[in-house]
Amino acid sequence: MGDSFVLSYRTSNIMESLMIELLKNIKIPLLFVSVFCLLETGCSQQLYQYSAPVEAKNYPVLNYKLIELIDALPRSMPTTMEKAQSLFNHQLHLNSENEFFTFYDGGSFITKDGVVITALDVRARKKSKLPVEIFRFSLDQRQCVSTELLKKKYGFNTLSLLSPHPVQHPSISYAIKTEERSFGVNTTSDNKSCATGIGVDMP
Repeated sequence: MGDSFVLSYRTSNIMESLMIELLKNIKIPLLFVSVFCLLETGCSQQLYQYSAPVEAKNYPVLNYKLIELIDALPRSMPTTMEKAQSLFNHQLHLNSENEFFTFYDGGSFITKDGVVITALDVRARKKSKLPVEIFRFSLDQRQCVSTELLKKKYGFNTLSLLSPHPVQHPSISYAIKTEERSFGVNTTSDNKSCATGIGVDMP
């Protein structure tokens, strides 16, 4: 009985030591994965709360994950129509025009990581080599893409209300304005955790 108890105690100690060593060895990889999920949105559950709706299976699939698409947006504005078309599988369509501008739209689309883009709006100035002045796309509110994650990743710091007078769902913009462009994420004051869209404009 005594020998059996000693053997069991030693086995328990050995197992405990092995577990401690194992935890030490995986501590850094786990930390790396956590940081990757937070900073690079490598984990979809960090980026949005809910999966795409059933009808999204019929949407054209873009060549980008959402963060890749945002990173591929023009670094300066205005930009070319070719750039705008290439980001969205050349599926922008003429919506309307006036004496000065042409307006294009597109959507719905779905990104490679399953984020639904419900609509795309582009404004292009006529008779210009770099015609595209406004480039915006809307996100499916049912998925609730994280406004906070986008704010942290891109350093959005300027807060402004987009509606000068009271409306039912007041829009809010978090943006970075430089000499090259205005780049931001929109949400609403009554649902700040869910981003409504992303856009780049003239500086």
